[in-house]
Amino acid sequence: MVSKCSSCNDDLLDKFVACDSCHVTVHQSEHCTGLCASELRAVVIQKRTLMYFCADCRLSFKSVPKLIREIDNFKNELSALKQDMLKLKAEKGANSFSVDDVVNELHEREKRSKNILIFNLPELSNTSEDASQVKSILSKAHASINTNEVKILRFGNVNKNGHRPIKVIFSSASDALHVIKNKQTVSREKKIYFILDQTPNQRKLLDSLRSELSERQNAGE
Repeated sequence: MVSKCSSCNDDLLDKFVACDSCHVTVHQSEHCTGLCASELRAVVIQKRTLMYFCADCRLSFKSVPKLIREIDNFKNELSALKQDMLKLKAEKGANSFSVDDVVNELHEREKRSKNILIFNLPELSNTSEDASQVKSILSKAHASINTNEVKILRFGNVNKNGHRPIKVIFSSASDALHVIKNKQTVSREKKIYFILDQTPNQRKLLDSLRSELSERQNAGE
């Protein structure tokens, strides 16, 4: 059976070049290899030192630095999360934590990072109108956001004014963070406030840090 060139799909004859990564073969031509004449001469010599990579492999290699950065970011997040979990476990008097605890917490934080919570916004009886007022507020805090891509829902119990809090789910964590950074543009006039959606462990840790700060301030530190 005659092999085919992975570039043009024509039959390969006696002269071809193999990718040094995935080992697919292509015609020994500038068109099929994607190399210039001088590069092609360098990869077809008998004792070559220049490696040849096909178009697909070259494209894949370009994404490697990004993947490395994402892996490093994940490692940093995991390390920070472990420290948070250890602190919470220590406060509870426990001396160990499971891997499942950490993985579940990391997953929950990732999911909630796209959400914000809004409090004290009057709840309208018409669901559509209620959502529209939320979208109007979001547009003021984030002019370029597509409000048709966000999910808006009321949840929990009503407060003393008879209004339930709102959860807004964005398509990305960056959109949620942008709104939080610009919340002052609408929170003052509306007398509402925004917070990022946090896991129970995050809230406990934040409460613990606030308590520790208060104790130090009271001690004159």
